[in-house]
Amino acid sequence: MRTITLTLTIAALALGQTPLTNEEKLALENAQLKLALLESQKKDIQADAQKVFEGACKRAGIDLAACQFDQATASVKKAEAVKQVKK
Repeated sequence: MRTITLTLTIAALALGQTPLTNEEKLALENAQLKLALLESQKKDIQADAQKVFEGACKRAGIDLAACQFDQATASVKKAEAVKQVKK
């Protein structure tokens, strides 16, 4: 009984498959290429933003490791030291 059910399930799945048309394949490939381009552009934009941040930190005389961007004031500032509590 299990074999018959399995065979019928596989047959139903095979009948339910419809191959993509050439236009659909091309549209899918085009969408994938657009996504790849966006990812590449995103990396370039992030690198540009990092350069601006580093330049602002340098201009302010703040070491890059201690430099933070304050979004509220659109400025860079020195990170506040974290106070260690003795136990």
